[in-house]
Amino acid sequence: MLLGGKKEILKKIGESLRARRLFLNVTREVAAERSGISASTVKNIESGRGGSMWALVSLCRTYGHTNWVHELAPEEHIDHQIALVTHTERKRASRERKKEVPRV
Repeated sequence: MLLGGKKEILKKIGESLRARRLFLNVTREVAAERSGISASTVKNIESGRGGSMWALVSLCRTYGHTNWVHELAPEEHIDHQIALVTHTERKRASRERKKEVPRV
């Protein structure tokens, strides 16, 4: 579990991705080309300055780090037609309902 603020978490993720890239013996430029993002985006992510969610997912796929992506967005093993009939997908979260005050 990652603890800390936004900067600390982004730094830890970046360090992990940089270590993986170096383990694979891949330059930033090659990683960027394989991921479909710019080399400066790779540098920003690795240094903890962040990037888009898609850039992060693309980079993780390139490095073979896909297990956490599958946890966040698991593949569905059900028939989508059945899901559409039996369940409508939420578009947003519900607001917290006000508690009713009993009338006296």
